[in-house]
Amino acid sequence: MNSLQSSAAGFTLVELIVTLAIAIILLALGIPAFQDMTLNNQRSGRLHELVTALQLARSESVKRGIPVSISRAASWDQGWTIYVDDNGSGNLDAGEEVLRLTRHRNPEYRITSTNYPQFLTYNASGAINTAGNFKYCDNRSAADPTTARAVIINNTGRPRMSGDGSGNKVHEDENGVDLICP
Repeated sequence: MNSLQSSAAGFTLVELIVTLAIAIILLALGIPAFQDMTLNNQRSGRLHELVTALQLARSESVKRGIPVSISRAASWDQGWTIYVDDNGSGNLDAGEEVLRLTRHRNPEYRITSTNYPQFLTYNASGAINTAGNFKYCDNRSAADPTTARAVIINNTGRPRMSGDGSGNKVHEDENGVDLICP
């Protein structure tokens, strides 16, 4: 038996440093992609929530045969209220039934609408007076226009998600104009 023979177990300092360096590089590459995925999922969730609210308001107006409105909280990105608008005023008056109340605290995105600054009302047939959109912008949208999205509502009141009809990777509004966020 050779007494000079020994076995070593574990890692050397060089192996540990190389392994840590590789892990740090992989994390540095992965974190931005994870942040984009998180923001994309948030965007998708909020826009689908808005489409669902618009569909509820439209279906309730048809079902009940009376106007149903959806009005914003302090801003559209902070939430909305869907209610039976008995007198068609666009205001939630005493005695009018609230169908759904949605609120978002401290959103890190903006939902804006030039067509519906305060509210929109579906008439008894489920239509609206003016076609328009709700534009979604987050902190990436000014630098990267491919991240802007919109919910588009046609004159019949049907909401849909925006799309890229021109093939330039930027979604368009109801008139085919690229969505631009400030």
